[in-house]
Amino acid sequence: MTPTVPSPPSSSMPETLLDPAPLGAGYRLDMRRSPARPVHKNGGIAMLTERHDIDATRKNCRSGAGIVPAALQARARHWGIDVPARVWLDVARVLAPEEDSQSGHHGAWEASACSLAALAALRACARTAVQNRLTLIHSHGRSTVDLIEEIAIPLWPHVMAQWSGLAEQQSRRLQHLSRTLRAAALMPDKLSAAGVRSAVDAFDELHRIFASAYRQPRNVAGMPSLFASLQLAWKPTLGSIESEAVIAGMRLLRAGGETAPALIGHLTNLLLEQRELAIELNAQPDAIRSFVARASRHVATPQIMPPLAQVQAEAVLEVLLPNFDCTARAARRMRPESNASEHLVLRLRM
Repeated sequence: MTPTVPSPPSSSMPETLLDPAPLGAGYRLDMRRSPARPVHKNGGIAMLTERHDIDATRKNCRSGAGIVPAALQARARHWGIDVPARVWLDVARVLAPEEDSQSGHHGAWEASACSLAALAALRACARTAVQNRLTLIHSHGRSTVDLIEEIAIPLWPHVMAQWSGLAEQQSRRLQHLSRTLRAAALMPDKLSAAGVRSAVDAFDELHRIFASAYRQPRNVAGMPSLFASLQLAWKPTLGSIESEAVIAGMRLLRAGGETAPALIGHLTNLLLEQRELAIELNAQPDAIRSFVARASRHVATPQIMPPLAQVQAEAVLEVLLPNFDCTARAARRMRPESNASEHLVLRLRM
């Protein structure tokens, strides 16, 4: 069940400016038709690269039948892998929250941490992270950046680590674990033995990371504390706060990273095609929030909290737009098994 969270104000910007494709059209990073791509392996986790497979799997995840946890259990039995009961409980509650009888109450509780003030802080954190990353790339003499792989995908784990008060090394670890969790959610019935073990280990490590963050809070300058916010809104009827705070951290990690890369790539491609719109948004920065909120309807799914993806997209556009007239797609030399729609390489001048 999707928690209720604050939404940005509406805008008078014409709907036709938001998406050149028909409403409800499938998302493509390169906005062009691409041939079917095979499944490939990455760190023991099989990754889906076909758009229709990803869409179908997300539909299954929203069906309320607990397909993902059941598929993971079936693969674990198939490979003879023993999994602790606590890990199965975490898998069920994070990947199939609709099966949880208390999901509605917990969802509202998790959303309480996403106040307008908190979202503003998350946006500022994301904007700083994007700017720092681009500055680092530029300092190494590079003029191109893969916006999806180098900026969008690692962005939410970094922001989530700051929000949770994690140390730098844990922030880097969170990026890897987030990718593993996403892969397990997308195609649990195709995981290899190594993939199942990686998924199980990721859930176990995430549980320990967030449990430690809750027990030993660490304040980050300029950022609200996720677990302090959750504690203030806690109701005893929800159960044990420590165990529920851990699940909340894992759910928010998944929610914030599930569609943000797609939304960022979608909007950037749109603005590359409609330069006059980019100029208009750069001249009216206050319109970026409304633009992103309306355009996100074509990418976000009901399973996640859209504002978490939106603040990341807003941050990326706020950094890119001032120099967008010098930004263009760049050709990338890729391996034969790769596909251009998995990347969005830009040539920048900062």
